[in-house]
Amino acid sequence: MKSFPYALHEEELHPGDTILLLTDGLPEQKDAAGEMFDYARVRSALAEAGGRPTGEIISRLAGDAEAWLAGASLDDDITLLVIKKKV
Repeated sequence: MKSFPYALHEEELHPGDTILLLTDGLPEQKDAAGEMFDYARVRSALAEAGGRPTGEIISRLAGDAEAWLAGASLDDDITLLVIKKKV
């Protein structure tokens, strides 16, 4: 989409800063009652786990997703990428 007005955002990263890149699969995942996981839950989980190593952050988010589903089927793929600036 060449004509879409994409925004450019620049931010200086400091040692220990964490970036989470994700597809909409996690926040838009619905539980058995049809309620979405939502971006607020993603933000909350990242705030709680953000100081941990990248693999643990991904495990936390994946575990939260699995608990949220409580046996319901995935209706979209979930892709997570965590980047942490080294000290």
